[in-house]
Amino acid sequence: MPDSIHVEGDNNLILQNIKDSTITVNQNSVAKPPKDLTLRIPKIHISEVIGRESELEDLHKLLFDNKHVVVVNGLGGIGKTTLAQAYMSLYYDDYQHIAWISQSSESTIESDFVNTDGLKENLKIETQGKDLPMLFNEVLLGLKTLTDKPNLLLIDNAESSLTQYFDRLPNQPNWHLLVTSREYIERFYPKELGFLTPEKALELFQKYCTLIKDEVAINELLHIVDYHTLTIEILAKTAQKLNKDIYFLKTAIENDSYSPVFINHKGKKIDKIRTYLCSIFDLSKLNERETWLMKQFACLPSEFLSYDFFIDFMYPDNQEIKIPLDSREFIGILKRPQNFQDDILSETLCDLVDKGWIIFNNISQEYKMHKIISDVVTTKLSINFDDTKSLIKYITQKLHIDQSKDNPLERFQWIIYGKVLLDRFAKAQKLELFNLQNNLAHAVQYSGDYKTAIQIFKNLKESSEEILGEYNPTTMVTNSNLSVLYRIMGDYSKALKLSKKATFFSEKEYGMKHSTTAITHMELGLTYRNIGDLQKAKESLEIAIQIFEGTLSLNHPNLSRAYSNLATILSDLNEFFSAKLLMEKAINISEIVYGLNHITTITNYANLSSVLKELGDYKKAKELNDKVVAFNVLNLGEKHPNTAISYSNLSNILIGLKDYSEALFFAKKALNLSLETFGEFNPTTAQRYHNLSTICHYLGENQDAIIFSNKAMSILETIFSENHPTKTMVLNFNEFLKTNY
Repeated sequence: MPDSIHVEGDNNLILQNIKDSTITVNQNSVAKPPKDLTLRIPKIHISEVIGRESELEDLHKLLFDNKHVVVVNGLGGIGKTTLAQAYMSLYYDDYQHIAWISQSSESTIESDFVNTDGLKENLKIETQGKDLPMLFNEVLLGLKTLTDKPNLLLIDNAESSLTQYFDRLPNQPNWHLLVTSREYIERFYPKELGFLTPEKALELFQKYCTLIKDEVAINELLHIVDYHTLTIEILAKTAQKLNKDIYFLKTAIENDSYSPVFINHKGKKIDKIRTYLCSIFDLSKLNERETWLMKQFACLPSEFLSYDFFIDFMYPDNQEIKIPLDSREFIGILKRPQNFQDDILSETLCDLVDKGWIIFNNISQEYKMHKIISDVVTTKLSINFDDTKSLIKYITQKLHIDQSKDNPLERFQWIIYGKVLLDRFAKAQKLELFNLQNNLAHAVQYSGDYKTAIQIFKNLKESSEEILGEYNPTTMVTNSNLSVLYRIMGDYSKALKLSKKATFFSEKEYGMKHSTTAITHMELGLTYRNIGDLQKAKESLEIAIQIFEGTLSLNHPNLSRAYSNLATILSDLNEFFSAKLLMEKAINISEIVYGLNHITTITNYANLSSVLKELGDYKKAKELNDKVVAFNVLNLGEKHPNTAISYSNLSNILIGLKDYSEALFFAKKALNLSLETFGEFNPTTAQRYHNLSTICHYLGENQDAIIFSNKAMSILETIFSENHPTKTMVLNFNEFLKTNY
């Protein structure tokens, strides 16, 4: 037998080597978890993301440098998931392991973790005989035991209930936790995701649609959808795929238009645009008071509103008003509380902000519902007339113009509110809407949007005739108001018919000593003036003044209007000194009642300026008209019809001052505004062509003078009879030009 070899002290070393070898074999037998711990890691190339560069840098800093647990907050469809995908793609190599969990509103967060494809398998978790809570705990433990770092856990579309799992989730520093949610989530650092800038929104649209080139029209569309990222993508892809124009896109949501385009938001093709947008917003979890308030927002413009605005219409003058309290309670009665910040309104607004349904501006402390959410609420919730009675009453009051004291300029800000409300109840024929329609139409008329005012009055007239009857006082007042607008727009036959009808009714219903009768006679007189019957115009105005002087105080604004209107007719009749005296009386009243900076006073200044021009006092006429121009431009804007009138009057005064170049400049501005407001075939447009013709003649540009004069004649021949004074004047000048040149 050979001798055995024995080395003192080697036994312990051999045993240790065997132990180390066993550990190595065991470690190698368990594969290291892959970098992608979940089967679905929805990355997106950074080149696909527009306008979010600074947000991506902020996320990286918050997670890596500041060690925050971050939730990206924002409206549904604004791009939260896309931002998370872009972040993951851009910084993919900076992480050892990545897991993507999508939270479903139809299940629990435990279920979402456990059922995410690939996660249990990659963490080597056995499922047999284990319930959901046990499996959820093992998944969390498996994530936390990974020794490599840093790792990224991304939870998409999370709900506020995620707060209760904060301490159990993998966390800093080994794990970066990034969450997207439309809801505010306690204990998570909020990273608010705002809307794209108009420039970036345009870039996004143009990325998906190259067929539409008109950037001005595209920007109008982007404004309509309030720069909502997902909607922009859908509309752009729809236009490109179906070869649709911008006009189709502007009504595509309202019409729920067909759109077979692929959207990465849900990873599938959509079918109908509005239907798809509604599908991504679940309103079912709103309680009763939240639902009620959402309905109010949906009947308001998509702009920021103050807390006091809601207090004013919900609790007017400390009166009681019915409002839903809670889904667990009956509809109750709320009184205006002493401390507004503690009341149920403040709490409900905050809840809706936290849930991502409305936007809160921290700087202005105001609230807004996005246009897309408003459309969804209108589609998915039944908004009844009774739901918004207090709001309708409030906006109706805000639009009311008391002719004896109010300045119409102060009502312009409420026009958009009235329009939105009427759009919401376009098919409703309610007496409560009549006042809203009437007040809105008057405000719109003062704002210079005559076509819209006519349409509102026409709708009111039809509803009033159907519900109240053709000869009801409300119907007759509407006839009178509509006749004024037809007169302004140059449709004199319609104006005369309605004006006569309203006057006849007033005389029969109220008699010859009532202010309503006086008003109808005043409007009838102005219509006669426009059709060229100056004698009848004068008679009607004198009747109106006689009634006013017998029934009103000497400083009543209706007297001011009547004096001013009669003065214009006297000026047409070449009775300039009488016209001047009446205009001065009108101005004296309006200055006392309204002050120097009221639209009625300014209108009177304009009329007096025209009379002074006819009297040859061009210097005073210009001084007065300069005030009118300044007021109109500042308060009404460059494109208001009153501004155009003041430009036209200034042009005529400059002719008298022989400053023909300046006169031409303002005459052209007046003509262009007339074309925008009234169109080509309108008496006002014809008059401004004639003014241009006159100036061109003085400048020696007689060929242009003939062209403009011919245009004026072609318009007037289709509108006026042979003996109309304006037509006669233009015809004589036209003949003069043709004869001499």
